[in-house]
Amino acid sequence: MFEGTAGTRMAVDLNSVHEDCRTLHGLRISVGSEYGFAIAVRYGDTHPKDWGSSWDVTIARTREGETFLQTLARARDVFDCFVHGQANEPDLGDIRNYYRPEHVRDQVASLHGRAPAPDAVASPAPR
Repeated sequence: MFEGTAGTRMAVDLNSVHEDCRTLHGLRISVGSEYGFAIAVRYGDTHPKDWGSSWDVTIARTREGETFLQTLARARDVFDCFVHGQANEPDLGDIRNYYRPEHVRDQVASLHGRAPAPDAVASPAPR
């Protein structure tokens, strides 16, 4: 379901401060009473076996009335876009950008062959 091994170079750069840090380290699934399930991608500047920096970005959180499988399906679409560059119109509503919010959105728009829409809202915010 989530194809890509640790060390794969991701198609999308998630960090606007440390540009070109796009080496996939893996996925993390967590469960919390406030948000249900959260699925995050961990990435960094080097292969995960080497010394370097790494970050986690939540790519999907359970939304009200949503099952785990629905959350997982949304996460898979975002993962396929970020890691493999698939132009699949992923739902970016659960991603919290710590640097420049448009950084990831602009790259995804470019993958889809369209100009970024500066005022566009990706999707409704999670509960």
